[in-house]
Amino acid sequence: MKKKYYLLICLALLALSCTQEQKLEFAKGGGAQKDTPMPEKQTGNYAGFSAGTALTSLRAAVGGSAHVFSPEDEIYLKSALYHPEIDSEGNVRLDIPAATSGEYLMFLYPKGSRFWFINSEEAPLKGLIIPYSQFYGATAALLSEYPLIARHNGSETGAIEFEEIISAVGITVKGSGSVASVHLQNKSKEQLVSGNLAGMASYTVNGTFELTEGVNFVNLNCTCDGNGVAISPEGTTFYLLLAPGSYAEGLTLTVTGMDHKGQVFDVAPFEVAPGEVKTIETPFNYAPDEDLLFFEHFDNFVWGGNVKGNAAVSSYAPDASTNPNETPGLRTGYEQAFTKVATITPGSALMQTNWDSVNGWTVGQRHNVSSEYVKSRNIGDIVYMYRCQEFQGCISVGAADDSRGGYTPVKTWPITDREYSLKAEFDVCLRYGTKDRFCTKLNVSGIASKLVIDGQEVPLQNTIGGNNTYTHSFENKCSFDRDVIPGPSSNNYEDGWHHVEVTFVHMNELSLLGLWGYDVTNTMTHGALIDNVEIRRVPLETAAEKPLRVLLYNIQYGMWADQANNFNNFAAFIKKYEPDVCIFNEAKSGWADGVATSCASSKYHLFTNNATSTDADNVMTNAQWKSLAARWDHAYHACSNNSQFPQVITSKYPIKNIRRYPSNIELEVPGESNVKLQRGAGHFQITAYGETINFVTLHLWPEKYRAGYAKNSDAGKESAGKREGYDLQRRELKAILNSTVTQTNRGDNWLIMGDMNSVSPLDEDYLIDVQYGEYINYGDKWVLTHKQVLQSPERPEGSGMNGELQFGRALFDMVREGDGSLFTGPGRMITSTAGNVRYDIMYGSESMRKRVDYNTLSIHDSFSLIRTTAQYDPENDEKKARKPSDHLPILVEFDMSK
Repeated sequence: MKKKYYLLICLALLALSCTQEQKLEFAKGGGAQKDTPMPEKQTGNYAGFSAGTALTSLRAAVGGSAHVFSPEDEIYLKSALYHPEIDSEGNVRLDIPAATSGEYLMFLYPKGSRFWFINSEEAPLKGLIIPYSQFYGATAALLSEYPLIARHNGSETGAIEFEEIISAVGITVKGSGSVASVHLQNKSKEQLVSGNLAGMASYTVNGTFELTEGVNFVNLNCTCDGNGVAISPEGTTFYLLLAPGSYAEGLTLTVTGMDHKGQVFDVAPFEVAPGEVKTIETPFNYAPDEDLLFFEHFDNFVWGGNVKGNAAVSSYAPDASTNPNETPGLRTGYEQAFTKVATITPGSALMQTNWDSVNGWTVGQRHNVSSEYVKSRNIGDIVYMYRCQEFQGCISVGAADDSRGGYTPVKTWPITDREYSLKAEFDVCLRYGTKDRFCTKLNVSGIASKLVIDGQEVPLQNTIGGNNTYTHSFENKCSFDRDVIPGPSSNNYEDGWHHVEVTFVHMNELSLLGLWGYDVTNTMTHGALIDNVEIRRVPLETAAEKPLRVLLYNIQYGMWADQANNFNNFAAFIKKYEPDVCIFNEAKSGWADGVATSCASSKYHLFTNNATSTDADNVMTNAQWKSLAARWDHAYHACSNNSQFPQVITSKYPIKNIRRYPSNIELEVPGESNVKLQRGAGHFQITAYGETINFVTLHLWPEKYRAGYAKNSDAGKESAGKREGYDLQRRELKAILNSTVTQTNRGDNWLIMGDMNSVSPLDEDYLIDVQYGEYINYGDKWVLTHKQVLQSPERPEGSGMNGELQFGRALFDMVREGDGSLFTGPGRMITSTAGNVRYDIMYGSESMRKRVDYNTLSIHDSFSLIRTTAQYDPENDEKKARKPSDHLPILVEFDMSK
């Protein structure tokens, strides 16, 4: 027993060494009124009592030492105050009046005990604080100032033994790491004060204890100025003060680590008497799941409105008695708060406000609250808490502000795989009256593949990727529309909470996951509340049985940005994604190393030899491409033509050249005059898994004005006004398709792809909904290039391409219409350029459409991401090429077993 108490004392002293500043903040504030009216001190007429404390004193077990009597102690009895007397040997005597009948009920108030009371007209029998917000070490130390109670028959002599009023529970946690919070919450759903664990208590002169108001949880803040509390394999015991009583349904224990991991446990039902320390005998083994990457239940967030809808739970926040210069942004986080506030009152200032000042900085580096507060809530390493505020047990995101907010927990996940999948789950409640939606947002890479709300899978309709005009970074948004996430019916919020689970795929080293408001406008009410955020890694979906991975990539003047590096980064990137077939646009060098300056053909890194042989297997090949393709294990390559912008195909499988279409070749356009192809095309075949697949490569004319005119000439401007360049695109595409897919002797497997320099009508909803009218700039392109050419009665209603069959077979957009593609359906759009559009499109026949699987994506990673600024090269102290290309690669995987 002595060893046990020695250990407890050591633990308490250790805790005090790291929390002295917290203790001072806690003790000096507390929300208690220092001017509580108390009766005058009196002298008793009976001196027959000695005094002591119970052997099982709570403060001895929890705080490390029993109460030590002092002449400054006050004893409240029958509306009068008395002092104990202490002799030279330490004996305590109480000089109190004799009782004629009945039982004495007396309170002992150590020096500083006024802290534990809120002002009361019947002081100090009402307004006794049982703290819901507790601090490791500091709260235990302050128990030396907590009142005690004693009952004694005044007609008898002997010792008066003072006992504790409050109770405690001891929780032992075994494991490793440092703890940020230990949280207990009553499982009882009963809408009664009796379900609460802490708050404001009353002790009547009849000796009846009653919890008059409060909260249904107690939280032990273990942040210790940012250091946390270490737990050991042998076990570390945490003590939490709580109201005495019966907890018949048990409690929920949540342990959260400083590393944003956590675990939830069940605590069996128990009863605890006043002054008792209820020790939970079985230790809790803290070992967060291996797949858990992030865990935040916001348990250290204890201030502000109770928005969880429990009518018996009060809302508290600090006030001027806690901080004489009370300002939400100056709160340290260690104040004890018992000032009641309205449900919609936040408990903190906005944690980050001006976007320009916080973008690129963590909360610890840039914040609108005190540094002490950041440490107390363990949020210093969070990427963004933009326009977030504290509420009781949760945070608001954009609430009480006319602009959206965002919560982005982690910048990089500890995963080195090429790509991975995550599942984020959390509770969300829209702010009452908001007009905005709420969404998960992936910056740079990844897409939502599954959405479950309140246990029901919901069709994904607004998962959108694009170069968002507000943040200027690639975003992929999964919004929760109001028909599936209805808002609360009032500011009480009790009917507004929903549980959301979103699964994300195609994430990589640049993926940045956040929970944000959806609309960027400031002309509407924004905001949502979030709680219980957990993010886990999930297994990748089952790979295709017979995969054929096809990569389409415009590499901008022959990957000029990496040519001085011997294409090392480029080759490593291609090999990383393991394509079986690659189609490259602009596959010929044109710019000098690292600068946007044209270079002479003698300096080309690719296509230095201009082959003129008529041999089908040798025409338009060169040693550079052969060597380069071999670096990603492609033994075969071929080129469409030798124009300024050729297309190159590389493959693991032998390539059969069907026909090359050089630039300026004249082709027939059915029903119209012939057209000259400006950038050529190619028709090739490969055989994989016993099937022959036709590949048609192309690169359409990019301008509004027609070929042959200077852009800024009068003729060029007049031609652009008539959109003659777009009509040229239409005729080029029509001619190429007429010359290829109509060949019935080539089989049914067709893929037609390249830089279309025009957008698909299937992307119209994205361009309208997200880009705020930018679709007007592209409407002519899709009407002329795609909508008029790619028409088929076989297309499902609503695809935007209904019409007569022109080329003998229906063609489908493999990304937007492929059977297994994640980008089918309204709003499920990916970009492929530096802007907001998808120019790189892959069409295919019905036989290929049904083989498309979930591994279809637009690749944004540390190599291929389109950057807007030059990249600094520290080795050579200079800035190099701004981007590998002004296009993104599109990867489509086909399961040839289907």
